[in-house]
Amino acid sequence: MYRILVAVDGSEHSLRAVEYAAQRAKNASCRIDLLHVEKPVMAWEIGPVSPIEPVAAAREAESRELLDAGAGRFDHATEIEKHAVRGEPARTIIELADKLGVDEIVIGSHGRRPLGAALLGSVTYEVLHDAHVAVVVIR
Repeated sequence: MYRILVAVDGSEHSLRAVEYAAQRAKNASCRIDLLHVEKPVMAWEIGPVSPIEPVAAAREAESRELLDAGAGRFDHATEIEKHAVRGEPARTIIELADKLGVDEIVIGSHGRRPLGAALLGSVTYEVLHDAHVAVVVIR
């Protein structure tokens, strides 16, 4: 069965990527892997009165919400697996794609990060450049 990894971050472009993948899955037999890469907890987020647990719990809750919202866009017949992973986004997307043996990665052209390449977001550019499978970039 054809397997597609869809990276989601809550941005407008990633929502369009989910819609694209949902349409593909409706028209063909596909298995969908939805991935949200959680930002690592930064030292400045943890102060003397804020331990790591609440920050990590908030990140996990955000991942669940994004993945559940993305999964809700697919037809009930579509097989979906949700993945929330901490790490550097581009590297994590590529590594999970390799590990799962997906046939294609679908990603938005820009994400939530404020800085990026002129025409493509920096994460998208790196995935497009380094992935070992087809990459579909959605604007």
